[in-house]
Amino acid sequence: MQNENRRNVFFDNGKRWKKVKTVTFIVFLFIVLPIWVILIALLYSPFSRMPLSEQAILNTAIERIYKNKSAVIGRGTFLEVNNSYKKPYIHRFGEDKKLVVLTFDDGPDPLYTPQILWILKKEQVPATFFQIGSLMYKYSDIGKEILAEGSDIGLHTFSHPKDSGSTKLNRFEFIKELDFSEKIFAYNYGYKTLLFRVPYLASENVFSYYSLQYVKEAQKRGLTISDPNVDSEDWSNKNPELTTYLATAVDSQSVVVLLHDGGGNRSATVKALPNIIKYYKDRNYQFLTTSQYASQQGLPYKATLSMQDRVFIPIALSLFTLYKQSPFILSEGFLLGFIIVSMHSGLFVFLSLRQHRKIQKRRKSSYRGLVSVVVPIYNEEHAILGTVKSVLASSYKNIEVLLINDGSSDNTVKKITPLLSSKKVRLFTKQNEGKFSALNYGFEKARGTYVICIDADTRVTSLAIAKIISCFYARHVGAIAGTVFVGNKKNLLCRLQSLEYVVNQGIEKKAYDLFNSVTIVPGAFGAWRAHAVRKLGGFSSQTSAEDFDLTIAMLKSGYRVHHCADAIAYTEAPTSVKQLLKQRLRWNFGNLQVYYKYKGLLFKTSNKSLGFFILPRALFFQIPFMIFAPFVDLFIILNLLFGFRELTLLFLFIYIVLQIILEVIALGIMKRAVNEAIYTPMLRFPYLQLMYCVFYFSFFQAIKGGILAWAKIHHTGNLTVVVD
Repeated sequence: MQNENRRNVFFDNGKRWKKVKTVTFIVFLFIVLPIWVILIALLYSPFSRMPLSEQAILNTAIERIYKNKSAVIGRGTFLEVNNSYKKPYIHRFGEDKKLVVLTFDDGPDPLYTPQILWILKKEQVPATFFQIGSLMYKYSDIGKEILAEGSDIGLHTFSHPKDSGSTKLNRFEFIKELDFSEKIFAYNYGYKTLLFRVPYLASENVFSYYSLQYVKEAQKRGLTISDPNVDSEDWSNKNPELTTYLATAVDSQSVVVLLHDGGGNRSATVKALPNIIKYYKDRNYQFLTTSQYASQQGLPYKATLSMQDRVFIPIALSLFTLYKQSPFILSEGFLLGFIIVSMHSGLFVFLSLRQHRKIQKRRKSSYRGLVSVVVPIYNEEHAILGTVKSVLASSYKNIEVLLINDGSSDNTVKKITPLLSSKKVRLFTKQNEGKFSALNYGFEKARGTYVICIDADTRVTSLAIAKIISCFYARHVGAIAGTVFVGNKKNLLCRLQSLEYVVNQGIEKKAYDLFNSVTIVPGAFGAWRAHAVRKLGGFSSQTSAEDFDLTIAMLKSGYRVHHCADAIAYTEAPTSVKQLLKQRLRWNFGNLQVYYKYKGLLFKTSNKSLGFFILPRALFFQIPFMIFAPFVDLFIILNLLFGFRELTLLFLFIYIVLQIILEVIALGIMKRAVNEAIYTPMLRFPYLQLMYCVFYFSFFQAIKGGILAWAKIHHTGNLTVVVD
């Protein structure tokens, strides 16, 4: 057995695996390190946080303030949590001399902010703009103009989230709304602002739980919280006179006026602003920015960038830029993928339709000599009777049926015995060595010019043998692939496999047939020129896909391989996911073995269809598709959950429609019921995901240099179709 393994493609007794593990570890480090840096950059806080012990005290204080509905104490326009007494409370402070700070929230806005700046410049007064982080990122040039004109900028969260009432906000909310807003500010303007205004907060005496949480998190980060004591209510009214009146209704020396330059139509604010400025000028108020006001109170208002800031902030902003461009990347990526898939599908549909018309003109063989039918058997007591009976019922009578019992341990032989009364049926029993060995044994015993191989769970129609033999129209035709349909469409899984079989044979095999180069003569039902098979050494033990292996070997030797759409057989498909995975694991691993075995044919002119069409398609389209498709699915899921749902759903819809059209064409070509196409979307989700698992496991086994044991699929012999 060890010597046999050494001939198996990919098997190297673990030598390759040792190298792969080393390379994988190095690659893993190179991948993990950037991911780790990215995570740090995203979660990194640019603020100097207070000690954990003080944070815990502050957390408790906020909960007590909310529970007790404690009123705000003090006068002024700055806020802090005071915990120096038995009952903590929100302390307002900063009442000072006669001064006014004009503040504008919810911007910047490309229409209204420049108009406000023009008025401020004309009147020669400064102001403070508490900006939304997402808009600050989008309109960074406006912020630069604000600072250049002598005004200043504070933070007003990243997205101005809705007041969540009594809901407790999670820490990631503040990482996004506070920390990331500061990163945008620092990236745009080269320093950090320490000014902050809580959304929806004006001059209330009892704060909501939402506001209290933002006050707490801002204080943890060392931010100076500005609280307006005059609300113009321009966010709700559109009357310039009313806005002016409310913005000048003062009852204190130090005034911080709440206005808005973004978040809606602010034309009334723009019209009212000159009158508001005039009011305070006429009464000799000193105009300050929040930074200047905070400085007078001894409060922090800005900070320089640290080394960590200079490293992590650009990384975080680069990732955010990539995210913001993802609609373009998504649309372009989907469009490119759609074009590639459409061109690929369109090409194969065109080729298959052309071949469908051309095949009618192909001449037929007049051969009526002996045809050998070889049936390899291993523990098929439930299925074998139906298979042999369907062969004996064939319209082609000059046949011999060779039943190769490959060491069955069940009642297979007992079930077969009654059939041996027919002179056409011969039974051979041998030691179990695998399907390839049983097939080769059958070819040794076969006396016919052509040998038809049929799986023990497959039933042929009455015309199938005659039809498939008629395709050997010339000596250079080495093999014919029969048409195999699923005969046990008992459940959804079997119906999905049925659709897969139809597309494979109705589109792909017909397209390959146009070039006389069908790549797989299926073990379930296929015919071979006996002399050619013996000349090539029979079925190989080197791969798990002996039928694929021999077909490529035959094409390499210059033989033609065709597909006969009218030679129909029905096979029993796996009825459970477990059985399906076993079957497809062998198929996928075997296919990889064959591609690797014949890699030397790539771009070779000795067989142009193989070298320039079939193998390149597999190596540059099919295999890469299976490698990268799971990542595409992950990208789709992330966009559906957190990103651009409408665009993603649109492309998914277009893709599914394309697949349905493809399936309908294939069903029409193969003369199947078109209504079966309703199951097509499930071929994409979740059937394809099962195939991902199979492919990756097969790929892993190939890299590891191992072998794959034959996994026997249990057959019941219960087909749901009536074979004529």
